[in-house]
Amino acid sequence: MRPGEFALEPGLTTVKELIQRADGLRKDAFTNRATIFRERDNMDTETIPFDVAKLLRGEEADIPLLRQDSVVVQSIRNLREVYTVSIEGAVNKPDTYPLINNMSVADLIAQAGGFKEGASGSRVEVSRRIRTDTTRITSTTGVPFNTVQIFSFTVDQGLRISGDGTNFVLEPFDIVAIRSAPNYEAQQRVFVSGEVLYPGNYAVLNRTERIADLITLAGGLKTSAYLAGAVFKRRGNLVAADLRTIMENPASEQNVLLEDKDTLFVSRKSEVVTVQGAVLNPVLVSFEKGFRIDDYIRQAGGFTENARRKKTYIAYQNGRKDVGRSSRVEPGSTIVVPFKPLDDNRLTPVERITILSVLGTLTLAVANFFRP
Repeated sequence: MRPGEFALEPGLTTVKELIQRADGLRKDAFTNRATIFRERDNMDTETIPFDVAKLLRGEEADIPLLRQDSVVVQSIRNLREVYTVSIEGAVNKPDTYPLINNMSVADLIAQAGGFKEGASGSRVEVSRRIRTDTTRITSTTGVPFNTVQIFSFTVDQGLRISGDGTNFVLEPFDIVAIRSAPNYEAQQRVFVSGEVLYPGNYAVLNRTERIADLITLAGGLKTSAYLAGAVFKRRGNLVAADLRTIMENPASEQNVLLEDKDTLFVSRKSEVVTVQGAVLNPVLVSFEKGFRIDDYIRQAGGFTENARRKKTYIAYQNGRKDVGRSSRVEPGSTIVVPFKPLDDNRLTPVERITILSVLGTLTLAVANFFRP
């Protein structure tokens, strides 16, 4: 009860007298084993274990104390793991909490801030470790032994437990799982803009709605809408979906299911084609029906010397790409001519002339040196 340093004096010369002077043991004292740490003559430390309970009851001889002795009586809490329980799922503060004696499932749910909106109390599950040593059982029977016990209860919104759960008490390291209601789901929102009658945010009504349904929700397309230029994005990434194919055939695989925060932009028809990369004059060129990729490259001044002509590709507004100079050109497309990789070993014309000049000078100097 009162740990600290005490003076050796008449009336305080043994372990029992020391414990009595310190107002006795606390309730959480581990009485099966305590230790005296004693300093030897050579300054080394030795340990002397003893049974505290037997010593205090007089069943073991009292132990005389020496100068600098240290008597340590452990708490039972220091000799075990910290007991906790966990709760997860549809509660406001899922976490791991200290285990309290006689703690019920309802107590833990209350400590975790109660149920979340949409939580289902009809299937509260507790998983519990099996502490029994199952090695011998498994080896003798040959049948795998479960390592976890599962208990299920029903808990209403007032945290009242029905059935067998009324007197159920949590044990160390139990995990309580609170499920969400099967059909509960937070609202999912998608955004459509551009050439639709009613642009804005829309709620996804069910799990079966697709891109074509989003157009319907937005009131349909304006006459100025250019389907080939529609851009569909998911989590900020461009999804190559052809809105023309989707509207003509809603059963197409491109008509993907909608997800939360999807966006669709339907543009107006563009009147230009962009040419960039390894051309002499990267430029925006007016779209001409019937023009091929090479026609647009000529309007950009043609290829540069380091152009990778066979790798030319076209990127359409909806995110799709096509490789080859025979690809179809559509309004709003971007024609890209890649550059050849830099060749650090390749000499420029100026460098070649300089080297040849130096070699010529050296040749003349050698010839003059050996001239008789």
